[in-house]
Amino acid sequence: MGDEIDRAQAATEVYQEAALLAHKRRTPPARIVPLNGGARDCLDCGKPIPAARLKALPNAIRCIECQNKKERMGTSLE
Repeated sequence: MGDEIDRAQAATEVYQEAALLAHKRRTPPARIVPLNGGARDCLDCGKPIPAARLKALPNAIRCIECQNKKERMGTSLE
C-alpha cells in the first residue's frame, strides 16, 4: 500500500511542477508588473483592466470580458 501512495505522490509532484512551469511560460512578466500607479493592460485586448477588478483580483492579467471568453473556451488559467 505504501508503494502505491509514494508513486501517486511522486506523480502529483511531477504534474504540479509541469503545470507551474507551463503557467510561468504563458504569462509574460512585463504584463504582470503594474504600470502607472497600479493601472495594467489586459493581456488579450490591451485595454486597461478596471480598478475594481484589480482591487478584487490584484494579479489579474485580463479584463473581465477577455477572462470570460477564455473561460468559455475552456482555458480558465488567470
